[in-house]
Amino acid sequence: MGYADSARFVIGCPAGAPMKKTLAAIVMLAAGFLAAAGPVIAHHGVSGYAAGKKESITGIVTDFQFINPHAIIYMDAKDDKGNVLHWQGELTSPNHLVRAPIPWSKDTLKPGDKITIVGLVAKNGSPSMRVDKVLRADGQEIQQQEDQ
Repeated sequence: MGYADSARFVIGCPAGAPMKKTLAAIVMLAAGFLAAAGPVIAHHGVSGYAAGKKESITGIVTDFQFINPHAIIYMDAKDDKGNVLHWQGELTSPNHLVRAPIPWSKDTLKPGDKITIVGLVAKNGSPSMRVDKVLRADGQEIQQQEDQ
């Protein structure tokens, strides 16, 4: 068996089958897998939030979950009629938060902390937000990433 024959055998070509066709089939199969991966990656979009409509919500933290894939702030805030709304704010991943100038941890926010969250609100009107900025009661920003 010569070198060309052994190369065909290793990549699964039957003897005499053209290697170019097999290589083209492998490339097309790989491209198909990459194309199918698009919807999996797409969940990180902000399509559920009203683009260009940033709002600020000030309230009291009720829970902070430092979990993957995104950390979540739960807080109570009053609407303009005085009714208490239970807000949920989605942050970036804990992996990014721990690399902020002052690293985040599960103890960064505690129940009872007064904060303001700024970000995109949910399109469907629910009290949910994709958080761009977190401010402490004194106005100090708690940065989420290195590049802010």
